[in-house]
Amino acid sequence: MDTGGGRQKPGSQSLGSGPSAGQTSGNSPEREEFDRVFGKGPVPKAMVQDILKTFRYAGEEDRESRIFSEAPSPGTRPAARPQIPRLRPPQTDLGSIEPINHMEARRRINQAQTVDEVTHAFLGYARSLFSRVALLVSRAPYLLGWDAAGGSWKRDAIRQIAIPLSEPSIFRLFETSAGYYLGPIPKTPVNDQFVRSTGGARPKSCLIVPVLVGKRVVNVLYGDNGHASEAGGDFSELLLFVLTVGGAYERLIRSQGKAGASSGERP
Repeated sequence: MDTGGGRQKPGSQSLGSGPSAGQTSGNSPEREEFDRVFGKGPVPKAMVQDILKTFRYAGEEDRESRIFSEAPSPGTRPAARPQIPRLRPPQTDLGSIEPINHMEARRRINQAQTVDEVTHAFLGYARSLFSRVALLVSRAPYLLGWDAAGGSWKRDAIRQIAIPLSEPSIFRLFETSAGYYLGPIPKTPVNDQFVRSTGGARPKSCLIVPVLVGKRVVNVLYGDNGHASEAGGDFSELLLFVLTVGGAYERLIRSQGKAGASSGERP
């Protein structure tokens, strides 16, 4: 994301235009949805406030993000909210995250019955494009680490990460761009802390992609190839694939809501 008042830095781009923006031949439903949500190019500064009114990061109380929360035991009072919200632990041991192609990932996600199965397949596909990948969950005003794969990255380590959305960083999407970031990691306190927390070596470049349910950002996918090579290539399939992930979350939310309604719980 351009943090320089709308001007893009050399080597970085907002993925709303050009060959890396997921352009496909014809006007497929996925292409039309991509353009409807994120536009076809960098967003003028005058439009930023309108975008921020439309899209926002999901918070702890938003229904779109409860699928990442631990359900309270029946009859118990909710504990006092901590300063940094907590995510539930994984419910299923799906083994290590291995690279898979987008067709296999789509098949697994379409059959997924749990959030863990969706995120495992999503990271598996992302892992086929990057040497290191991490998935963050929105708990505004923070992004919290959920899972990671590649290099020395492990789930336990990434779950120690909490990125404040109130401070300048590459994770503050929708602020001055169309919502995606491809480029180097600028030096800011939050960015520097993220680099230290994930190994200490600043990657040459990275790709950051949000996953939305409706108009709420529920995940942010991060990918890089370490400090030895650029995070380059054609990411068009990935940029459209996030719509599949968001659709799977919507399906699970509806299923969760029906189950809660049948048991008399709040959806």
